[in-house]
Amino acid sequence: MIRTTLTEALTAAVKAQDKRRMSTLRLITAALKDRDIDARGNGKGPLSDDEIFGLLAKMIKQRQESATIYADNGRPELAAQEREEIELVLESCISRSPRNARRPDVSSRRSPRTSSPSGCSASSEPYPERRSRARMRARSSSRS
Repeated sequence: MIRTTLTEALTAAVKAQDKRRMSTLRLITAALKDRDIDARGNGKGPLSDDEIFGLLAKMIKQRQESATIYADNGRPELAAQEREEIELVLESCISRSPRNARRPDVSSRRSPRTSSPSGCSASSEPYPERRSRARMRARSSSRS
């Protein structure tokens, strides 16, 4: 049900030449296909509507984190772009939902940076390897 309405929305966006909506809907359909391929490899069928809503909630959470990082690093144009994508994904969830008012619950999802599935705590910084490279560069430049 949701899958067909998403493809119909993508077709409408292509016809209307709405580039932002097209790219966001293509991202959603690519993620759906990727998850379907993973499920097929595990012997399961295509994703159910609830699993699709879970995937959309995950995508919203990722964009919220990206928008926060962009805003913190002085990139308001990229933060605004991420917020636009959040709105488009939410619009896809709400207007295509069988209950017509369902919003994915992104607050209950755990952050990928706070804990990992293996139980090990992850770094609180988004790219710790970049941080360490920057420290190495700073050390080498201060020694010269």
